Amino acid sequence: MGIAIANMINIFDPARVLICGDGLRVGNLLLEPLRAAIPIHSFGPFPPISPIVHPIDETNWTRGAASLILREIFQPPIYESEEPLAIDELLSQASSLHRRKG
Repeated sequence: MGIAIANMINIFDPARVLICGDGLRVGNLLLEPLRAAIPIHSFGPFPPISPIVHPIDETNWTRGAASLILREIFQPPIYESEEPLAIDELLSQASSLHRRKG
């Protein structure tokens, strides 16, 4: 993963690199080799970049999932296609379950 991040640094020259997700639960087992690989595989006149590590909690996962649903629901008509969206089927199923319970 460190080599892949170094390649992205070589291509995009970012000011920061943020690493987050469930893989961080293993801690230094993942992070130490990653941090060691970045300066070895980065080239050019870029200043050294130290990745910022941020674990994601359940609240952020939930917000992300909700934002995807809201984006599908409120997408402008210009982007609509003739094919039904996956979210349409899920909303229909949820609605029918709600009607059966009520």
